Amino acid sequence: MNVYFFKLQESIPNQRERIFRFYRLFMTKSNSYNHLISTLELGHQTGALQILYLWYDLKPQFEQQELTLGSNGSIVRTQCTFVGNGKIRYYKSKPLGTGHNSVVFTGYYGSEPAAIKKMYCNRETDFLDKEKEFSICMNLNHHNHINIPKLFGKEKEDEFIYIAMEPCNGTLKGLIKNEIPAVDRRDITDLDILKQATQGLAFLHEQEVIHRDLKPKNILILRHQGQVCVKIADFGISRTLPEDKNTITITWALGTQGWRAPEVLSTDSEDKLKMSRETDIFSLGCIYYYVLSNGLHPFGEDSKKREKNIIDSKFLLKDEHIPELPHGLRNTIESMIQKDRRVRPSAKKLLRDLFQV
Repeated sequence: MNVYFFKLQESIPNQRERIFRFYRLFMTKSNSYNHLISTLELGHQTGALQILYLWYDLKPQFEQQELTLGSNGSIVRTQCTFVGNGKIRYYKSKPLGTGHNSVVFTGYYGSEPAAIKKMYCNRETDFLDKEKEFSICMNLNHHNHINIPKLFGKEKEDEFIYIAMEPCNGTLKGLIKNEIPAVDRRDITDLDILKQATQGLAFLHEQEVIHRDLKPKNILILRHQGQVCVKIADFGISRTLPEDKNTITITWALGTQGWRAPEVLSTDSEDKLKMSRETDIFSLGCIYYYVLSNGLHPFGEDSKKREKNIIDSKFLLKDEHIPELPHGLRNTIESMIQKDRRVRPSAKKLLRDLFQV
């Protein structure tokens, strides 16, 4: 390491750049160390672990400053929190978003940039629910579908579970509002957004997974190799359909207000809290209109009245908001948001009829 530093002194006269390069090398070596720790833990090599822990003073969670090189050549120090053996680390000062009992931060999984979802669990049932989410994500991850974020790994520590996943540039809501610096609203067409979202949902349904919380904030946008990708995320309340079953019965009407299907809100004892693939199709129909109308909702902009309108099936698709609809798309959206779930088309049918996939 000392030899390398002296070589840097000879080749890079700028001290700030030299320190930055040296630091990055050290971090690489630190990550290699963490990989060694993981291997020894898996092999239950307690003697070797004790020696290495004494040398490195590795604790279950600790903070240290991470250095990055600023645009003006200055070195920026950011407080970084390490979890477990250090493979997951995140920046408390860089939250990306919040959810129910969870916060998503910018961070790393090993040397890989990642979005770190930190989930608070104050009961044993909370841990079981988060394990279900991770299990669903793991099963989906094996297929490496382009419209589902990649999963890297997880850590459990104290009352928190951390999930590391593929980082994205922003959400569909941010894209519609033109709030994603790396992706312009004009970089992807409305129909391509809808096509990719439908492909992602069709894949979920093929895997017998009901998402249960589709909304613009749970659809992520990523610029990758010059292309803009749309990814369905957040499987916190998702469920897998039992074998040979098309519906699941739930205890509580979870999901996001204003984006839930009428059967989730229904007081009809025969239909109450029974969810199916068609439940997701309803939410997707609302998203279709949201994208095509540049941010409006088919059941109204008053969030307090929206769910009553959903129950009463009072929607309005205004011509002036979506004047250039492709042939048949208006009728398709209407069928997707009908109260009677039996008339809603499947994601596969949408791909075939609208996008010839």
